[in-house]
Amino acid sequence: MTETFANYQNEIYLNGLAQQRPAHPVASHALQKAAYEAMTPEARGYVEGGAGSGFTMQANRRAFDRWRIVPRMLNNVAQRDLSVELLGKHYPAPMLLAPIGVQTIVHEQGELAVARAAASVGTPFILSTAASHTIEAVAEAAGDGPRWFQLYWPNDEALTRSFIARAEAAGYEAIVVTLDTSMLAWRPADLQTAYLPFIVGEGIANYLSDPVFLESLDEPQENMGAAIMRWIGVFANPAYTWEDLATIRAATDLPILLKGVLHPDDARAAIEQGIDGVIVSNHGGRQVDGAVASLDALPGSSRPCPTASRSCSTAGCAPPRTSSRQSLWGRGRCCWAARSCGA
Repeated sequence: MTETFANYQNEIYLNGLAQQRPAHPVASHALQKAAYEAMTPEARGYVEGGAGSGFTMQANRRAFDRWRIVPRMLNNVAQRDLSVELLGKHYPAPMLLAPIGVQTIVHEQGELAVARAAASVGTPFILSTAASHTIEAVAEAAGDGPRWFQLYWPNDEALTRSFIARAEAAGYEAIVVTLDTSMLAWRPADLQTAYLPFIVGEGIANYLSDPVFLESLDEPQENMGAAIMRWIGVFANPAYTWEDLATIRAATDLPILLKGVLHPDDARAAIEQGIDGVIVSNHGGRQVDGAVASLDALPGSSRPCPTASRSCSTAGCAPPRTSSRQSLWGRGRCCWAARSCGA
């Protein structure tokens, strides 16, 4: 039987019989407030802040607020199944934990604790390249739990291949390439405090543990200042184009997804490059102020087919049985890489 996540609610009430109350707020806004109060001002600014005026972050919130549930009655919901098939894998619910970097600025265990929590319920955890713990350490913490690796695409091809190879060897099931961080955004909260965790060595564990990165250092590994300057030099490349994706495709047989797609033409370009799926995202408003809300961009970006003038409908779009690659368009809205959706 599929796990019933609502059983957690019953557990809370039953614990109340023994006068046990939840240790943390259960209302989302109260939980967020408590979390921010536990952070340093610098960490809160980094976590809470967005690009520019924060307009895109606000647009994301408003986009979700515009959607409403219309309940339907007298459907048999005694046995509820939220499970999905995605990229050839079975998951208990249509939810993944997005890649969030530098997690030790809010808790010393950082990604290790989050990976364990995700594994406990079978939810895929996406590890950021900009992590405070290494690819291998997080994989060990996750155990048999599903995990993907998010790649901040460095401008060093050998380092790119090394990151991907390490993720593959550590049991990560997909590579998520973030496209919208060719350079850091203008983030007033961080700028006001002159705070960037990476330049004090936080969030670069995967670089400091990588043999290709270490070999490229002109100074001994112990010289943290030199290592940080090298990180600044290789972190991103604003000159990358769609054709450059071939180097990533050639580096792995794992499914590849592109994160940061907002326009239907970019979704089509991803398909043309043999990419397995896209994640419609504007980085939570952290990269471009004034960008369209991701939820508003989802319908257009999720429908394009490999052929020029056709689009997927919410019914009748299914993969060939021989296909092992699936695009991440969501249930009922799907395109299959290099294949059409039917006449």
